[in-house]
Amino acid sequence: MEKPKSFDISLQAIMLISNVLFQSIVYYTVRSPKLETWLNNEAIEEALRPTLDASHVDFDPTFNMHVDEDFDSSASGVSRNSFCNTYLDWIQHCASRRDEVRALQRKDLCLRKHTCGG
Repeated sequence: MEKPKSFDISLQAIMLISNVLFQSIVYYTVRSPKLETWLNNEAIEEALRPTLDASHVDFDPTFNMHVDEDFDSSASGVSRNSFCNTYLDWIQHCASRRDEVRALQRKDLCLRKHTCGG
């Protein structure tokens, strides 16, 4: 039995929305002024510790192989490897942009201090 075309379009729309939503979350997280605070928070570090294991798989029932680009069907969830293969380039891009913005801010601060005499 053949799927109706509207099903494919709806699934594509859900995939796109899901991907854009996650990329937005990454962008916000990496660019947030609170990032250093979050990274140094012991409670957050403890909660994230299990995800550092190379064999970690998130089996959240909301993940779906038809919608989530990073779904690892061989692991029946989102594995650390599939997540990194899907989103690492985007995370690194956002982080590099943050570094560029920080460098410009430092330069501007130095210029202001120099021109204002302190």
